Amino acid sequence: FAPQSEWSLFNLSSVPSVVSASTTVDQSPDLSFSALMPELTIGAPVQVVEETRPHLTVPAVLATLWALVATGLVATAILRHWRARRAIHALPHLADPEIQRCLQQCRGELGVQQPLSVVSAPAGTGIAIFGGLRATHLILPSDLRQSYSESEIRGILRHELAHVRRGDLLWNWLVLGVQCLHWFNPLVWVAGRRFLADR
Repeated sequence: FAPQSEWSLFNLSSVPSVVSASTTVDQSPDLSFSALMPELTIGAPVQVVEETRPHLTVPAVLATLWALVATGLVATAILRHWRARRAIHALPHLADPEIQRCLQQCRGELGVQQPLSVVSAPAGTGIAIFGGLRATHLILPSDLRQSYSESEIRGILRHELAHVRRGDLLWNWLVLGVQCLHWFNPLVWVAGRRFLADR
C-alpha cells in the first residue's frame, strides 16, 4: 500500500464535515422583522370598522314632532295663564257694598264655600271666573251696576258661582291637557270647544 496523503481518496470522507462547518459559519443572517426587533409582537391584521350613523325612521320623526308641538302648546298655555294672573293681581278689589252683599247671599244659596277674590276691572270688561289650584278670582267690570239691573246682577253672580261650585276651572285645565296631548286630532279640538260652550 502507498503511504497516506492529505489528498488521498481516503481523506475525502472528512470533506463533508468541513463543508458543513463552513456552511454553518457562513450562513446568511436572519433579516426578518421579528429577528431585528424581538421586543415587538406581530399580531393579526387590524380590521377597520366603518362608523355607522343612526338612520331616521318615520316613527321617530313623528314622535319628535308630536313632542315638540305638545310641549309648545303647554308652554303657551302656561305663559298666557301667568300673564293673565299678573294682570288680575294688579286690579283693585271690588269695594261696592251692594254687590258684595248680593254676592254673599248668592254664595249662601248655592253653598259655595271656596275662597273667592272679587276684583274690579275697567268699564266694559267682560265678566269671568279666573283661577287655578290655589286661588279663584271673580272679575267684574266697574260699571256693572250702571249696565245691569239688580236682578240681572244677581243672575250673573249666581251663574259665575255655579262655575266655582262645579269646579269648571279644573275641567278647563283637563280639557287643555287632552288637547295638548292629542293636538293632531281635530275631533279633540271640536269636542273641547263644544264642552266649553255647553257650560
